[in-house]
Formats: sequence, structure tokens, C-alpha cells
Amino acid sequence: AKGYKDHAKICSKWLKDMGYDDIYQIVEEHMELKDIQKKISEKEVVFLADKIIKEDKEVTIEERFSEKEKIYKDNKELLETVKYKKEQALEIFNLIFNRR
Repeated sequence: AKGYKDHAKICSKWLKDMGYDDIYQIVEEHMELKDIQKKISEKEVVFLADKIIKEDKEVTIEERFSEKEKIYKDNKELLETVKYKKEQALEIFNLIFNRR
């Protein structure tokens, strides 16, 4: 479903329908977490992996989001969404790697 609009929702629905109750929520939130747990779970790990891997290469969080920030610089609403996801990624990265 990747590459399609709402691919996370589509895939999570498939997983839920197939009975994968523990996994569908992880997939559902991998684009934007509802909340970040201080005790890292699979949701946070998958979310971060989605942000630091581009195609088949590891990228920094800054690299990943700078392109989107440039694209949406004139769209305040989308730019805020991009910045929010970037902040989430940085928070999780710091929680995982104890960089606070």
C-alpha cells in the first residue's frame, strides 16, 4: 500500500481484518504517532525507522525533513505537520539513544 494516499490506514485495516491485533496499531501510527511513550515500544521504533530510512539508505532526521520543509514552506498547515513529525522523530531518537 506504500505510495498510496492513506497507505498506513489501508494496511492497518488489512492487518486488523486478518486478526493481527498487536501489529495493526503499529502500522496505523507509523506516519504520525498519537502519543510518545517514555518506555519505547514497537510503535516508536517503527515510526523512527520510517523517518530515518529513505528507500534503501539511512538518512538523518534533518535530511529526511528538510526536503519536505522546503516543499511546504508556503503552506502553513502542511509545514506545521512536517515540523510536528520532525519533533516526534527527534524526541524518539533522543529517547532511544539517551541524548537528552
